[in-house]
Amino acid sequence: MYRRLSLILLIIFLGCEGVLEIELEPPEKEIAVTGVFTENTPWQVVLQRTVGIQEASSVIDDATVTIDGSNGSFVQLDHKGGGFYYSDASLPVAGVSYTLRVEAEGYRGVQATDEVPGPAKVQEVRRINEQSRIEISLDDTPGVSNHYAVFVLSPNLQRVRFNVLNTELDDQMRMFAIQDPFSPYVDRPQVAVALIHDKPFDGEPFDLILSPGKISGMTSVYVHSISKAYYEYLLSKSIQENAEDLAFAEPAPLTSNIQGGQGFFAGYSLYADGDLSHQNIQNKIIGTYSQSSYGQYPENLSVKPPLIEFTLHPDHSVTGRMEIQPSGENEEVAVLSLNGAYTLRYTFAIRGGLDYFVQLYHDEDTFFRNTVLSLRVRETTRPFSEQDTYLSSYQEGRDKDGNYARISRSFTRSED
Repeated sequence: MYRRLSLILLIIFLGCEGVLEIELEPPEKEIAVTGVFTENTPWQVVLQRTVGIQEASSVIDDATVTIDGSNGSFVQLDHKGGGFYYSDASLPVAGVSYTLRVEAEGYRGVQATDEVPGPAKVQEVRRINEQSRIEISLDDTPGVSNHYAVFVLSPNLQRVRFNVLNTELDDQMRMFAIQDPFSPYVDRPQVAVALIHDKPFDGEPFDLILSPGKISGMTSVYVHSISKAYYEYLLSKSIQENAEDLAFAEPAPLTSNIQGGQGFFAGYSLYADGDLSHQNIQNKIIGTYSQSSYGQYPENLSVKPPLIEFTLHPDHSVTGRMEIQPSGENEEVAVLSLNGAYTLRYTFAIRGGLDYFVQLYHDEDTFFRNTVLSLRVRETTRPFSEQDTYLSSYQEGRDKDGNYARISRSFTRSED
């Protein structure tokens, strides 16, 4: 017997309680892949293994990761730390089919195939009535099944919730944003990102109309052209999100295009209208960050917060250190390496949550490993290139001794 769990079932209609013993078999170890790619951008793949209940999440740091292109290209990705694999050779090209293969000892080999779709043909973005209405003119390619992901960023890098006003897309939006039937937005749900396929307007000019409400400062509008595999994954992820808080919702498994494992390997093209393009943000975050604030629960005044400093480099590598301060007179400072890699991403969660975020990967077994850092700006009256950026994290979990901890941190980028 692998594990016994005691589940206390409260049976309301019978007014009694019972204890049900369930035996759970250990899950089969599988490789879980997270990998998105776009034209002329380095390859980035994160590998983890599936885990069972009460098992610690684990990365895979000794795999062979290769990508073959239908144009004859070939690249092997290097492990940079914490399960993050990277290469800036043989960069992706639109229209080329790429096959990812992963081999790791003790796991079944996995593979997946996808490509970068053609770019979204955005003719114009119009902001009307203090941006309470945004119109996006699309020139949809005929005879091709096109899929789009659309969202709006405010000047402080936070995503703006909106309604899609096109009646042709009502059914899609309701399917995409399943909500509580008592929600005031059930007929026309508010979302932080809209997933759209072009069946209602295939091959025709189309004005996508968004209603975000009045916004202070100039927004940036993102229109992704995404592969079918990416669309199906994001759709299943959004349906799963919406079902989480509904007691009688049907199970919503995630769609995967990984053969022999879990996760997704998918291509996209990005169009951005406004100052907050992905490349501008990537250029802006490069630099050295130092911890500027720290909060911990439960509070322990006898334990000094660790000192953390790290540098984000243009090639997605990270160099840095964490100094664990001594709690006694005879103890020495413990220095742990934060050297590894990072990704800069945005979440496609329809509820919002994290917007743009930086995720760190390193091999040292610390509570700070695989940290997700929200990206923010201090104020929005100046142009984005002149604004002060900072990163903040909020972590919950258990330390090596099994003690629960909740830690919040902020990091400020050095002026130089």
